[in-house]
Parts: sequence; structure tokens; C-alpha cells
Amino acid sequence: RGRDVTGVQTCALPISGLRTCLLSWGLTPDQIFGRDNPLDEEPYQELNWQWNTLYGTIAPLAYVEARHAADVSAAVRCSIRLGVRVVAKAGGHSYLKHGFGDADSLIVDLHLLNSVHVAVDGAGQGIATIGAGARQGKIAAELWDAGAWILPVGNCPTVGFAGYVLGGGYGPYSRWIGLGSDHLLEATMVDATGAVLIANSFTNPDIFWEIGRAHV
Repeated sequence: RGRDVTGVQTCALPISGLRTCLLSWGLTPDQIFGRDNPLDEEPYQELNWQWNTLYGTIAPLAYVEARHAADVSAAVRCSIRLGVRVVAKAGGHSYLKHGFGDADSLIVDLHLLNSVHVAVDGAGQGIATIGAGARQGKIAAELWDAGAWILPVGNCPTVGFAGYVLGGGYGPYSRWIGLGSDHLLEATMVDATGAVLIANSFTNPDIFWEIGRAHV
């Protein structure tokens, strides 16, 4: 692994085996973009855009655009099988650029998992189901449009929901209504083995505590 004269991190790991594995798990070719494949250059560069130039421009091995939790699971399982580091990216707003991994990483981009749905129960309590890749601006707008609901999201509209809530979820309204993680009721997640899990107060409560409370 090294850096070229432009500061772009590079490596020599092949993507062919990784692509084959991902396809065998049901992903489609238009979800997989390799750094060294000329046909993937445009979508790869779009997914790899980095507003933060700290440490130069990181060029991960490949990107996967996840459309379902099963796609994330497949990426984890294939990365384990082939010894490739796997990194999830929701909004890419980590100041240390953790969401872009390194030159040997497969990045699972979550921006297509961006749905925001609000259901209101008989007591008038609103429950929002929010995709990990939904951005704060979209979340705030859709919650308000669904009935003037709010979460204490921050001021930057392009921060991804997963990073926001897993980091505690602080925003301008936090002194009034607490942290975003205070309002977390349940999460669908993929663990380090590739298993898709539900975590809430009754199912996998230890994991639920870790993702929603351990940081506060």
C-alpha cells in the first residue's frame, strides 16, 4: 500500500473475486464499482467524492450501493471470506474520514437506504422508520410534512442518519428534547458475521444498549 504523488492511497488487491462473491449473493453488476475498472470510473468517482481533503484523497478498493439489508450482509460475508476490510458509509461526514476506509477497503454506501416513514398510533404517538442512509435535511423535512414531528437533528442537511444517531444524535433542539439516540426504539443491523439482526429493548437488548446508549 502507498500514496502516489497526488496523495491518493493505492493498493494492488484484485476486485474480481470480490465481485464474483457479491454477485453470487444476489447483488447486481450495477451495484458494484471497482476502483481499477474503467467502466466503473464515473459512478466510483461520484460515490468517492470527498469534501474533506484531510489525509489526501482516499481511493478504496471498491464500492457497493446497498439497496437492502441483505446487500450489506452479503458485503460483510464476502469481505470475511476474502480478507477485505468492510466499511459502512452513510453520509461521509466523519472528520477523520472513517467512512472512506483505506485503499484495501470495500465501502458499503448506504445512501439508497434513505426512506422516511411516519406511522401514528391510536394514542397519537408518532413512530418514524428511517433508513440508515437518509440525510438530515430529508429527515427534518419529511418528519415535519408528516405532522410537524421533529428530531434533534443538526444543521447540516447532508449528514447521514446512521452516523448521526450512533454518535449520540445531538442537535439544536437537544436541550429541549434530548439526543437522537434517546428516541431510538429499534434498529435493524448487520453484525460482524453478516447476520441481519433486530435490536430493541426485548430482542438483543445488550446490542441495543450498545448502539443506542453506550456512547452517552
